[in-house]
Amino acid sequence: MMRWNRVKLLWSCLVFAQQIYAQAEFGLLGNRHLLQSDLYNPASFHVEGLHIGLPSAMYNLHHTGPGYRDLVESTEATLLLKIRNVYDDLKGVNELVANFRLQTFKIKYGKGDWTFGVEHELISENSLQYPDALVQLYIDGNQPWIGETVAIGPDLRIESYHSLGLLVGRRLGRLNLALRPRLLIGQYFGYSERSKAHLHTDDSYYQLNFNSDFLYHDVGVVDLAGGNPLDFQIGRLDRWRLGDGHIGSAVDGGLEWQVNDRVNLGASFTDLGSILWNEDLQTYQSLGDHPYDGIEITNLVTAQEVDFVGAVDTLRSLLDFELVDGPSRFSLVPRYFFFFNYQPSSTLSLAMQIQYNSRYVDPFAIGLTATVHVAKRLHLGMIAGHKYGSINLGLQGALVLPKLIGFLALDNLLQGINPVVSQRFGVRAGINVHFIGTSLLH
Repeated sequence: MMRWNRVKLLWSCLVFAQQIYAQAEFGLLGNRHLLQSDLYNPASFHVEGLHIGLPSAMYNLHHTGPGYRDLVESTEATLLLKIRNVYDDLKGVNELVANFRLQTFKIKYGKGDWTFGVEHELISENSLQYPDALVQLYIDGNQPWIGETVAIGPDLRIESYHSLGLLVGRRLGRLNLALRPRLLIGQYFGYSERSKAHLHTDDSYYQLNFNSDFLYHDVGVVDLAGGNPLDFQIGRLDRWRLGDGHIGSAVDGGLEWQVNDRVNLGASFTDLGSILWNEDLQTYQSLGDHPYDGIEITNLVTAQEVDFVGAVDTLRSLLDFELVDGPSRFSLVPRYFFFFNYQPSSTLSLAMQIQYNSRYVDPFAIGLTATVHVAKRLHLGMIAGHKYGSINLGLQGALVLPKLIGFLALDNLLQGINPVVSQRFGVRAGINVHFIGTSLLH
């Protein structure tokens, strides 16, 4: 039961917190009047007065395969992957992206040409790319590849950390400039720096050979040296404590140029920095050829389902991981953004955003946002975008009250709004308090 709870917890982190930090939220990027729009461009929201963001949560999902309900089945003893459902949706290079952000507080103060801010976030970013053959090996065994060599290595990155940021912005005529240095405190980390693994089966003697160049760094996620590799360490994954000793820093920067009263252009970068994982870091390596005479892999699964404890552990033992020395400082994956905002009237705003993130199979994303003031206190918007290689539609809304703004954004409506069923799903909600007006209140 404990192993099931541990596996379920990490899967929840991966599947119930997915997609949005991977390709940042089109709704926020397209609405520069919201306080949270500066998450991806620190130069955004340069507004006079004191502004406070109450806790704001984001959760998102992207998987090239099925959603959680069609993929996972629990029993009293273990967790099963209904691998046949993955098998039917293979894309060549398959991707699971899982991210979560909780902004616990945000304070921003604008006075004249200067803006200052402080904020804290809990951030969890997770991504997995896996080749078709890794899934097909479970379903069909290695018999279809007799005499051939196939790649089975997955590419994994899992990390969570606290982020405490201090923002300084300056307006120079029609140009806003801002920097946000951040203190990072790491919580857990898993990263496959090298992920090459090939399987070859000799066509004469059925000799099985694994050739691997796999290097994986871990803080509190898995144990590849012994036991079950999916024995996730629940003591780390469910805690968000300061003072764990994994210290890092990063900087975000941006600019916004007001071309005229209707047109704004912007550009920014985020996550330029690194974390020193200097406590509890384990580095695992599988390197070289691992021959096994006369072995044929047949039906590692039963009823098209994978038992984590059995089948995955079998592959772990074949790859023969060992503990080695490795680096302890790892860079974040920086992201880059470009913005275009056009306001044809006082009640209509249009925006276009382009994003680049090298972490993902499809690194570019583009989004279009239209926001309409349907009433004095109600603003509604439609979001259309292309990210993760697919079309995305979303909705956003803001309820504008004196000194108070509540907002909600839903992403990937084409997949429905059920996070258990959908392959892609995203939501962000929050409330902001404005002690001296904001442009939304005009």
